[in-house]
Amino acid sequence: MSNIVLFARTAFAVVCTIVTIPATILATEVYTITDVNAIRQQLAQRIEDGHLAVSSGPTCGVYATCRALSLMQISVDPGKYFSPRYIGNSAGSTASELLEILNNFPVTGVPLNNLSKIDIMALGYPVIANVKQHAAADSYDHWITVVYTDRGLFAYDGSGEAVEIAWDEFLRTWSGYGIVVTRDSQAMVLVMVWLSRAALMALCLAIVFGVWRIFHAKVTKEPTTSVVALAVAVLSLSLVINIAFLGPRFVPEWTNRHFGELPQTREASKNEFLETVQTGQRLIIDARHASSFRMGSVANAMNIPVSVSRLNLFNLMAPVPFDCPILVFCQSESCGFDEVLGAKFVDLGYKDVAVSRMGYREYVAERFDKNKKLQ
Repeated sequence: MSNIVLFARTAFAVVCTIVTIPATILATEVYTITDVNAIRQQLAQRIEDGHLAVSSGPTCGVYATCRALSLMQISVDPGKYFSPRYIGNSAGSTASELLEILNNFPVTGVPLNNLSKIDIMALGYPVIANVKQHAAADSYDHWITVVYTDRGLFAYDGSGEAVEIAWDEFLRTWSGYGIVVTRDSQAMVLVMVWLSRAALMALCLAIVFGVWRIFHAKVTKEPTTSVVALAVAVLSLSLVINIAFLGPRFVPEWTNRHFGELPQTREASKNEFLETVQTGQRLIIDARHASSFRMGSVANAMNIPVSVSRLNLFNLMAPVPFDCPILVFCQSESCGFDEVLGAKFVDLGYKDVAVSRMGYREYVAERFDKNKKLQ
């Protein structure tokens, strides 16, 4: 039993080391105005080059379906399906409406629930995935297309370009539901899914058997230890089966329960907002829609609308370090756009994200009062 305790303590120490080392390496540095200006210019160029795709809104399902068809070498105009028949309400399309689009083409749409990473890897077909806008959102109300190739996992959101994303980035927002788009029959897709899962189970059983044999052979005088080892192996197998069969939601939910929720944005005071506008020592983001931004904004602000999807924001911000200080504001103190967009930045991993209490309306009023006093 003492060996088990020693192993548990060692494992805990290793986990603590893994968690603390990145925090030390990625310690926040002090950004100068020159640093922030360079990042601002880089982002402006990326926006000009089209890296900030227009939000697809309720048409996301149609775009995702048409993208999946294009990956099957079928050219489709998404605008043809912008109708109530395929977009039933303001929230977007249902799975049945997307399947109706697929029925117009020589492909098979296979809706499957509780999918996981190994399923997408084994299939290799485009999957119309049901995801959250960001990990902190309450509902899965967005559609994107994902496909796994020998070069990695690629995702398409709306009219945006392909974005290579890490598995953990995708799994954090995926519900586990997807529509597999293939030229094969539904039966063939199901066979491929279950064959991949059977292979995983066989591997796990082999591991369990091997562990049990080792302990049984070497610790014959301590049958209790052998039973404990077998129990640990069975629990490990149960965990793998959960991840493989119950879908990706198990992992982020377990992580949040045991290590806390995602970090939150902090509130920036009125004075901090005014100082930041004057000094430019933070990346200032205007979360309003583009039409409002064009009518006027604060100095050095960049417009990233609140409607930007998590994937498109991920693509746009790819070259920006996670310790870059960010300040987000919107129209007024009562406007919630800044909080929603700020949560998306935090969700991507940005450590210093402030949300301004002062909005553009209060900023204009402040300047007007100041100029009036000077007169």
